[in-house]
Amino acid sequence: SCHRPVSSARRQAMDEWMWSGETGRWHDVEWEGRGQLQQVSAASFTPLWACQHSAEREAAAVQSLRRSGLVQEGGVATTLVESGEQWDWPNAWPPLQQMLVEGLAGCEADGAAELAEDLALRWLRSNHRGWARDGVMREKYDATRPGESGGGGEYTPQVGFGWTNGVALWLLERYGDSFARSLTAPASSEKCTAIGDGG
Repeated sequence: SCHRPVSSARRQAMDEWMWSGETGRWHDVEWEGRGQLQQVSAASFTPLWACQHSAEREAAAVQSLRRSGLVQEGGVATTLVESGEQWDWPNAWPPLQQMLVEGLAGCEADGAAELAEDLALRWLRSNHRGWARDGVMREKYDATRPGESGGGGEYTPQVGFGWTNGVALWLLERYGDSFARSLTAPASSEKCTAIGDGG
């Protein structure tokens, strides 16, 4: 395909500039002399979605995500920074959930497929809990309180909501049977907890 050279160049650039073997993840880069930024975010793991990487890097990234502290009962938080802004803790956004699930499901690292399903079910349960209570889907959710709206930023959180609906449908196509089983499971086995310690 004519896109392979471009994809290869993109992967090489991400690995050269963004990858850290020490943290096992990709980092945002500030070009004005500061290099890699150390703050972990959901975006630190979206290169798994963007293209294939070496088995070693994929395995390290899966473990790094598990340890990151981002994975909460209601999904993956965008960052660990409590700024009050909408793209920070504890908000979880639908497009990032899909990118993480799709990226994990597409890599061959040990535990990646299981983590993809776990993240999908956390997100779907949060969406379902809020919809069952309020009758709406929300643009973002609080990763620490399943079913609750996210907040922060400069406007009132929206309901409706196109990308939330689209991601939920996409996840249901792939994990619908597991999700249905999780809804009928005894209450004692339904509760998910956060994983990782932020380290």
